[in-house]
Amino acid sequence: MRHADQAQTPRAPWPERRKRATQAQRSRDRRAGRDRRDRRDRRDRGDRRGWWALGLILAALAVLVTSNIPTYPLVQHAKVVVPVAQGADAGGHRTASAAQRATPITLITPITPITPTLPPLPPLPTLPPTPMPTPDPNLEANLRMGCTFGGMPPVLPGVIFDGVNTALQAAPPREVALTFDDGPTPYSTPPILSYLEQTHTPATFMVEGQYVHLWPSLVQREWRDGFAVGVHTWDHPSMTRLTPAQRHFQLDATLQALHAALGPTACIWFWRPPYGDYNTAVVQTAATFGLSTIWWDVDPRDWSLPGTTVIVSRVLAQVRAGAIILLHDGPALRDETRAALPGILAGLRARGLRLVTLPQLLEDGQYLRAGVRQRWAAAMS
Repeated sequence: MRHADQAQTPRAPWPERRKRATQAQRSRDRRAGRDRRDRRDRRDRGDRRGWWALGLILAALAVLVTSNIPTYPLVQHAKVVVPVAQGADAGGHRTASAAQRATPITLITPITPITPTLPPLPPLPTLPPTPMPTPDPNLEANLRMGCTFGGMPPVLPGVIFDGVNTALQAAPPREVALTFDDGPTPYSTPPILSYLEQTHTPATFMVEGQYVHLWPSLVQREWRDGFAVGVHTWDHPSMTRLTPAQRHFQLDATLQALHAALGPTACIWFWRPPYGDYNTAVVQTAATFGLSTIWWDVDPRDWSLPGTTVIVSRVLAQVRAGAIILLHDGPALRDETRAALPGILAGLRARGLRLVTLPQLLEDGQYLRAGVRQRWAAAMS
């Protein structure tokens, strides 16, 4: 008990005492935590030092062992009898007895180490090379023809006279298509081809099967140079006067000749009836082969040899946007047609008309699905 005369120290309020107790406990916890961390750190440092020391010891032992290992050659035991003289030696010592003299002494003599010889390994089997898929050589040419990965475009209904699809009320493209019938022949096709190649002029050739069979190199040149190729029957008959079997032969034989010259994957999907002669039965027969029927709307009648000036003037008088121009590169000499080409091209360009192939004209005129070549080009890149 406190004496009454001693002054009592006032006690702090309860919240203040609680706060001080909490701070003191936290201080003790921090000190205890630091102690635990210090012990753990010392233990970890000791462990690391121990492992380092063990590693150094093992490394030193490995060096010593690998550098000072004695080599023990294989030995063989040989029995050697050492003769011993009877009696006493010069020093007075007893010599060996007879039994001892007869006992052989075994010596250890080294021999050459034996190197094991392994049998040769059998040769590894030779695997045949894995054949790589051959890319389609006609892929790019089929693209120019307006074909897709699924095959030919669907057969266009009826007969196509120009590149303007009036059913869709589409605006005519500022384009025209030059088409050449009745070839290829070595008499007049090469000069026309050379001029088109030199001027980079797109064109379309409607070929006869009999000439493709005779001169396949000419249609191969047309195909390789980027021109479009279509069917113009086997030997240029009037299709409406033929029987169904004869009409079938005219188209089938021509397609076979084209595929023999260009490859089985060549996409040939349009044709033109000779003399422009057709009826419903003829168009339906062509459709069974996947062929769309193409006519024309500009005919200068160059086959009648009217003269170069007349051919040029007739073309420019009839041409309009979206037109399909009919010319001939066979079978007779077509010098006038070849001579008329510079004037025709100059007149078309002066009117702002661009020359394209027939598939390009039909695509831009909304006959084919829009963007066929763009999708092909994206897939090929």
